[in-house]
Amino acid sequence: MDDTYTSTYNLKKIPPGFEHDLKFTTYPAESVYTAFADTLYPRLSDLKNDTVWASFKAHFDKMYGEENKYFTLSQNICDYLTLDQMDHLATLNRKIRDDEVFIGSYFQKFFAEELSPDNQGAWSIEEKRSNLKRLYDYTRSKNLPKSL
Repeated sequence: MDDTYTSTYNLKKIPPGFEHDLKFTTYPAESVYTAFADTLYPRLSDLKNDTVWASFKAHFDKMYGEENKYFTLSQNICDYLTLDQMDHLATLNRKIRDDEVFIGSYFQKFFAEELSPDNQGAWSIEEKRSNLKRLYDYTRSKNLPKSL
């Protein structure tokens, strides 16, 4: 059986709490990334284990280094990262900031209050217009995709 497959399978089964002390760099980087993308993502928001980031970096360097035009970040991972963690994630490889999943998730977290349905319902038309203009100006200033 393939070492990456076996490692991924084993990582997906680690008991809660073990992710804080496990040395993830002893596993194939693809296995670590896949385990978090598929199963372990809810544990990311309070994770302080630097070996996870080192494994993610190795995986990103491989995937982006191969010019894999089909590789995108896991939505699960991006959804469970804090804004500070997303800032850190962006430092792992320069191409991450261009990833559409990263951009969309970062934008939603950064502008959580502005995008809140509660606020949208309570704001006046002028407040909504001002809010949309601020969001639009932000995306233009950062040269983000027009889809945002």
